[in-house]
Amino acid sequence: MKPKFIAFNDELSEYARPSFNFPVSHVIYVYRYGSYEGDGTALIISRNQEDGCLTVDYHDMCHCSCYGPFERYSPKFVKITSLAEFRAFANTNCLEVMQAGEAIVEAEIIKALMPEEVFYVSFKDETLSVFAKNLVEAKEIALAQKLSQKTLLDEEPEIIKIVGSSGVQYL
Repeated sequence: MKPKFIAFNDELSEYARPSFNFPVSHVIYVYRYGSYEGDGTALIISRNQEDGCLTVDYHDMCHCSCYGPFERYSPKFVKITSLAEFRAFANTNCLEVMQAGEAIVEAEIIKALMPEEVFYVSFKDETLSVFAKNLVEAKEIALAQKLSQKTLLDEEPEIIKIVGSSGVQYL
């Protein structure tokens, strides 16, 4: 599978784009061509092959004419399990990419982190956003959240809508 490349300024030519020997879903980068050199920063998004967890890496794309922007890339992926963990990683390691397109980058991370569907489960007093694989699981998770708040449940929760690959559905 070829990675999706997202450029925030100069796009890499096909020749300069890396070919990885492991699965990579996205390469999001800021790059500037010079006369015989280039510089920039790349965020590489992948999945751990053993457990399927989302992993991210960064790469300093600065190079002289002897090398291309990825010729000296050495992977050092970090597992990410939440948007907060990703923000901490990105603001430390690839701030230039975040400053160029934070909303786009975070949207790609959120899509990669969450399961296929987001369910909105409605109670009389509040609506909870629940990540689940199906309706039954969504209700179970929502009920567990309400019970953990020590809230008495006087009604069966109602599933309002599903958002995800299937779009928005009202149930």
